[in-house]
Amino acid sequence: MKAKTSENSQKGNTSELLQKWQYAIRICHKAHIRSAAHMNRRHRVLGIVVVILSTIVGTSVFATLDSSPKTWVKILVGFLSVAAAVFAGLQTFLNYSEKEEMHRVASQKYGALRREIEEFLVLPKGMNDNPEDFLINIRSRWDAIDNDSPSLSQKLYDKIAKGIRTESLRREKNN
Repeated sequence: MKAKTSENSQKGNTSELLQKWQYAIRICHKAHIRSAAHMNRRHRVLGIVVVILSTIVGTSVFATLDSSPKTWVKILVGFLSVAAAVFAGLQTFLNYSEKEEMHRVASQKYGALRREIEEFLVLPKGMNDNPEDFLINIRSRWDAIDNDSPSLSQKLYDKIAKGIRTESLRREKNN
Protein backbone atom coordinates (compact mmCIF):
# COMPACT_ATOMS: atom_id res chain seq x y z
CA MET A 1 0.00 0.00 0.00
CA LYS A 2 2.89 2.34 0.75
CA ALA A 3 4.24 1.94 -2.81
CA LYS A 4 0.88 3.01 -4.21
CA THR A 5 0.87 6.16 -2.07
CA SER A 6 4.41 7.00 -3.15
CA GLU A 7 3.44 6.41 -6.79
CA ASN A 8 0.42 8.73 -6.48
CA SER A 9 2.56 11.36 -4.72
CA GLN A 10 5.15 11.15 -7.47
CA LYS A 11 2.43 11.49 -10.10
CA GLY A 12 1.11 14.55 -8.25
CA ASN A 13 4.58 16.13 -8.15
CA THR A 14 5.03 15.38 -11.84
CA SER A 15 1.69 16.99 -12.65
CA GLU A 16 2.54 20.07 -10.57
CA LEU A 17 5.89 20.44 -12.29
CA LEU A 18 4.36 19.95 -15.72
CA GLN A 19 1.71 22.57 -14.99
CA LYS A 20 4.45 25.06 -14.06
CA TRP A 21 6.38 24.17 -17.21
CA GLN A 22 3.21 24.42 -19.29
CA TYR A 23 2.61 27.92 -17.94
CA ALA A 24 6.16 29.08 -18.75
CA ILE A 25 6.10 27.45 -22.19
CA ARG A 26 2.71 29.02 -22.92
CA ILE A 27 4.18 32.44 -22.15
CA CYS A 28 7.07 31.80 -24.55
CA HIS A 29 4.68 30.48 -27.20
CA LYS A 30 2.47 33.57 -27.08
CA ALA A 31 5.39 36.00 -26.75
CA HIS A 32 7.07 34.61 -29.86
CA ILE A 33 3.79 34.85 -31.78
CA ARG A 34 3.52 38.49 -30.76
CA SER A 35 7.19 39.15 -31.56
CA ALA A 36 6.79 37.64 -35.03
CA ALA A 37 3.82 39.91 -35.70
CA HIS A 38 5.78 42.91 -34.42
CA MET A 39 8.75 42.12 -36.68
CA ASN A 40 6.39 41.71 -39.63
CA ARG A 41 4.88 45.15 -38.98
CA ARG A 42 8.32 46.75 -38.72
CA HIS A 43 9.44 45.08 -41.96
CA ARG A 44 6.35 46.28 -43.81
CA VAL A 45 6.52 49.84 -42.46
CA LEU A 46 10.18 50.17 -43.39
CA GLY A 47 9.49 48.69 -46.83
CA ILE A 48 6.60 51.08 -47.44
CA VAL A 49 8.77 54.06 -46.45
CA VAL A 50 11.49 52.94 -48.89
CA VAL A 51 8.98 52.51 -51.72
CA ILE A 52 7.33 55.88 -51.10
CA LEU A 53 10.62 57.78 -50.87
CA SER A 54 12.06 56.05 -53.94
CA THR A 55 8.89 56.78 -55.90
CA ILE A 56 8.92 60.46 -54.91
CA VAL A 57 12.60 60.81 -55.83
CA GLY A 58 12.16 59.01 -59.16
CA THR A 59 9.10 61.03 -60.07
CA SER A 60 10.77 64.30 -59.06
CA VAL A 61 13.83 63.59 -61.15
CA PHE A 62 11.73 62.86 -64.24
CA ALA A 63 9.48 65.86 -63.62
CA THR A 64 12.44 68.25 -63.55
CA LEU A 65 14.32 66.89 -66.57
CA ASP A 66 13.02 69.56 -68.94
CA SER A 67 13.17 72.44 -66.50
CA SER A 68 15.65 74.04 -64.24
CA PRO A 69 14.25 73.41 -60.74
CA LYS A 70 14.71 75.82 -57.90
CA THR A 71 17.52 75.19 -55.45
CA TRP A 72 15.21 74.12 -52.61
CA VAL A 73 13.65 71.47 -54.91
CA LYS A 74 17.12 70.09 -55.73
CA ILE A 75 17.99 70.00 -52.03
CA LEU A 76 14.70 68.33 -51.13
CA VAL A 77 15.06 65.69 -53.85
CA GLY A 78 18.67 65.09 -52.78
CA PHE A 79 17.60 64.73 -49.16
CA LEU A 80 14.78 62.32 -50.07
CA SER A 81 17.19 60.32 -52.20
CA VAL A 82 19.61 59.97 -49.29
CA ALA A 83 16.73 59.15 -46.92
CA ALA A 84 15.51 56.41 -49.29
CA ALA A 85 19.01 54.92 -49.39
CA VAL A 86 19.32 55.08 -45.59
CA PHE A 87 15.95 53.39 -45.06
CA ALA A 88 16.78 50.72 -47.64
CA GLY A 89 20.06 50.10 -45.82
CA LEU A 90 18.25 49.88 -42.49
CA GLN A 91 15.76 47.43 -43.95
CA THR A 92 18.62 45.20 -45.05
CA PHE A 93 20.70 45.65 -41.90
CA LEU A 94 17.88 45.20 -39.37
CA ASN A 95 16.61 42.12 -41.23
CA TYR A 96 13.14 42.12 -39.70
CA SER A 97 11.87 39.43 -42.06
CA GLU A 98 14.48 36.93 -40.82
CA LYS A 99 13.76 37.83 -37.20
CA GLU A 100 10.04 37.38 -37.87
CA GLU A 101 10.67 33.90 -39.26
CA MET A 102 12.84 32.95 -36.26
CA HIS A 103 10.10 34.03 -33.83
CA ARG A 104 7.45 32.21 -35.89
CA VAL A 105 9.46 28.96 -35.83
CA ALA A 106 10.09 29.34 -32.09
CA SER A 107 6.38 29.88 -31.45
CA GLN A 108 5.53 26.72 -33.39
CA LYS A 109 8.06 24.67 -31.40
CA TYR A 110 6.85 26.06 -28.06
CA GLY A 111 3.25 25.43 -29.13
CA ALA A 112 3.99 21.79 -29.98
CA LEU A 113 5.75 21.30 -26.64
CA ARG A 114 2.86 22.91 -24.75
CA ARG A 115 0.31 20.68 -26.49
CA GLU A 116 2.33 17.57 -25.61
CA ILE A 117 2.30 18.57 -21.94
CA GLU A 118 -1.44 19.26 -22.09
CA GLU A 119 -2.01 15.85 -23.63
CA PHE A 120 0.13 14.12 -21.01
CA LEU A 121 -1.73 15.85 -18.17
CA VAL A 122 -5.15 14.63 -19.34
CA LEU A 123 -4.14 11.05 -20.08
CA PRO A 124 -5.52 8.41 -17.70
CA LYS A 125 -2.97 7.27 -15.11
CA GLY A 126 -2.26 3.95 -16.84
CA MET A 127 -1.46 5.64 -20.15
CA ASN A 128 1.47 7.67 -18.83
CA ASP A 129 3.42 5.03 -16.93
CA ASN A 130 6.83 6.62 -17.34
CA PRO A 131 6.66 10.26 -16.26
CA GLU A 132 10.42 10.51 -15.61
CA ASP A 133 11.25 9.81 -19.26
CA PHE A 134 8.58 12.26 -20.35
CA LEU A 135 10.01 14.97 -18.06
CA ILE A 136 13.55 14.38 -19.33
CA ASN A 137 12.35 14.51 -22.94
CA ILE A 138 10.37 17.72 -22.43
CA ARG A 139 13.16 19.42 -20.48
CA SER A 140 15.83 18.62 -23.07
CA ARG A 141 13.62 19.75 -25.95
CA TRP A 142 12.67 22.91 -24.08
CA ASP A 143 16.36 23.68 -23.49
CA ALA A 144 17.08 23.13 -27.19
CA ILE A 145 14.24 25.43 -28.23
CA ASP A 146 15.45 28.10 -25.78
CA ASN A 147 18.96 27.88 -27.24
CA ASP A 148 17.74 28.13 -30.85
CA SER A 149 15.18 30.89 -30.31
CA PRO A 150 15.70 34.63 -30.51
CA SER A 151 15.49 36.39 -27.18
CA LEU A 152 12.35 38.09 -25.94
CA SER A 153 12.17 41.41 -24.17
CA GLN A 154 11.46 41.13 -20.46
CA LYS A 155 8.69 43.71 -20.85
CA LEU A 156 6.87 41.56 -23.44
CA TYR A 157 7.39 38.37 -21.38
CA ASP A 158 5.95 40.05 -18.27
CA LYS A 159 3.00 41.47 -20.23
CA ILE A 160 2.13 38.05 -21.68
CA ALA A 161 2.53 36.40 -18.25
CA LYS A 162 0.17 38.93 -16.70
CA GLY A 163 -2.39 38.33 -19.46
CA ILE A 164 -2.24 34.57 -18.99
CA ARG A 165 -2.60 34.91 -15.20
CA THR A 166 -5.62 37.18 -15.66
CA GLU A 167 -7.14 34.76 -18.16
CA SER A 168 -6.60 31.82 -15.79
CA LEU A 169 -8.17 33.68 -12.86
CA ARG A 170 -11.17 34.58 -15.01
CA ARG A 171 -11.61 30.94 -16.02
CA GLU A 172 -11.35 29.74 -12.42
CA LYS A 173 -13.91 32.33 -11.36
CA ASN A 174 -16.35 31.20 -14.07
CA ASN A 175 -15.97 27.51 -13.17
